[in-house]
Formats: sequence, structure tokens, C-alpha cells
Amino acid sequence: MSDNLTQDMSDNLTQTVSSARVDLAGTEAAAVASARYLSTARARKLLSHWLVQLLVKLAISSGLIWLVCRNIDPTGLTQRFEGQSPEWVFAAALATLAQILIAAVRWQVILRALGIQIPSRTVVSVTFVGSFFNTFLLGNGSGDLARAVLAPPNSRGRSAVVHSVLFDRAVTFAGVGLAILPVTTLNIGPLARNLPVLISIGVVSLPFIGLLWLEPVVALLVRWRQPFAGLAQDLVDSWQRLRRSWRHFLLSLAFAALSEVAISVVAYCLARAQNLDVSFVDFLALMPPVVLLGALPISIGGWGVRENVLVLTLAPLGIAAGSALLVGVQIGLLGAVLSLPGAAIWLFGHVLRQKP
Repeated sequence: MSDNLTQDMSDNLTQTVSSARVDLAGTEAAAVASARYLSTARARKLLSHWLVQLLVKLAISSGLIWLVCRNIDPTGLTQRFEGQSPEWVFAAALATLAQILIAAVRWQVILRALGIQIPSRTVVSVTFVGSFFNTFLLGNGSGDLARAVLAPPNSRGRSAVVHSVLFDRAVTFAGVGLAILPVTTLNIGPLARNLPVLISIGVVSLPFIGLLWLEPVVALLVRWRQPFAGLAQDLVDSWQRLRRSWRHFLLSLAFAALSEVAISVVAYCLARAQNLDVSFVDFLALMPPVVLLGALPISIGGWGVRENVLVLTLAPLGIAAGSALLVGVQIGLLGAVLSLPGAAIWLFGHVLRQKP
């Protein structure tokens, strides 16, 4: 009888353990399924948000292009395009390529100042990918995001790479101001001190004003024990490291100014291709408002914004709207074509490599 009772208790215990294992397995399966559902739902939400943004920007770009083209004769525009000097267009293409490479060197200098050792070939490749994202996707913000995500983190971690991209953006703004400051200070040319140029100088100074206030603001966040104070303190540490490496810092500013000059060279070459009577100094003053407004996250790659701004700013110099439009369109086309290597690098170097 005792043996039977013991056997029954053993069977009941075995059944209970088995049942518990089944329940645990079911709970784990449910948790995994729930996590997958939430991940899929979040991905769908992000995708839908991205598509809405893309459609809105596409609508804005299309509307602005229609606005600038509505009073321009298509036949005359075609004749201007066909009558261009191919040598000057080729020179503009070289200047566009140089501008992308200068941007890569500028970022490499900042990376080294922060102690991030990434091969130059990798920096150039990721810069081309960022240029592709800027041109074909959601604007400058998407290019910066691509660089922050795709650049290898090295020993300093991903946050240091993100900081380098943020500082590179601030330095780029400063370069716009440095490129036009001599023109404005010496009052060279009829556009040297017009309102858009003066506003541009004020706008490009804002990121550095923010960096100057970064340390006291973060100190307050640390004192108040805000949840993101640690991340902000890491940014301050990187900023201090960049300032201590003053040679790299000054060199990055010089490359930023040179990059802005390269953009003005592109516009000047395209104007010379049409035999337009606009000096290079005039384009040094003209391009900062074009660059800043085109960088606003309201259009696809600056399309529509760039063309309208060029038409408005070149009109006081006696340049016809059709000629100004052609300059703007070709600036966009050259940037788009020469950033296409970034698409191949992204596809074959990152997307396909991650597939199982």
C-alpha cells in the first residue's frame, strides 16, 4: 500500500512538473510572439511615418519647381541647355566631386581629433553614402544619420562617431560664414552686404553659440540629475577634446570654408557655361543663402528651394529666370549623379553583406 501511495505521489509530481514546463514554454512562446509583433508594428509605424515625410517633401519640391517654371519658356530653356560650353560643365562636375572629397577630409580631421581611427578609404565611402542619402532620400538629416550609423565605431564607441557628425555639421555651418566673411568685411561686389548674406552670417553662427553654452547647460542637467545628463556629458567631453586638439579644429574649419568655396565654383562654372555675366565673388555672396535654405528639411535634396532662391538672387544682376533655373537644376543633377557611387557602396557594402 505504501509503495502504491509513493508511486501515485511520484506520478502526480511528474505530471505537475511536465505541466509547468508546458506552461513555461507556452509563456516563452507568447512572449517571443508578442515581441515580434511589437517589433513589426513599430517597424510599420516608422515606415509609414517615413513614407508620409517623403510624400510631403516630394509635394513641396514639385510645387516649388512648378512655381519657378510656370513663366519660363521650355523651348528657350532647351536652347540654353544645348548651347552650353561642355568644358565649363565638365569643370563644374570636377568641382562637385572635389566638394564631396573635401567633406570627407573635413570629417576625417574631426574624427582624428576625437581619437577615432577610421581608414581614409572608409571615411570617403561613408561620405559618398551620406551624399547619396542627402540627395535622394530625406535631405541633409538623413545623410548625417547614415554617416553616424554606418561608420565603424572603433574603440571609442558609437556615441563618439555621432558626436563627430554633429561637430562636422557645426563646422560646415561655420565654413559658410568664413567663406563669405572677407567678401562682406571688405564690401567686395554689389551683393556683399545685402540682407540675405547678412542673415546667412547670423544663422551659421548659431551652432557655435550653442556649443559655447553647452557646458553650463549640461552642468545644470547633471546637477538636476536629468535622465539624459550622462549622454549630454559625453557630448561635452568630446567637445572639450576637439577644442584641445586645436590644430585639427582649425584645419576642419579651413576645409569647411574650402568646401563652401567649391560650391561657389560649381555655380560659377555653370554660369560661365551659359556666358552669364556674374563674377565668382558674386557667387561667393550668393551661394550661402542657397545652401542654407536648400538644407532645410522641407524638400527632396533641396529641389525646388535651390532653384527658386537662385532665380530670386540672380534677378538683381540682370540674369533671366530661365538661365538661373538652369544653373540650379544642373547643380542638383551634378550632385545627384556624382553621389550615385554612394548607392553602390551602401548596397553592396552594407545591405547585401548583412543578408544571411
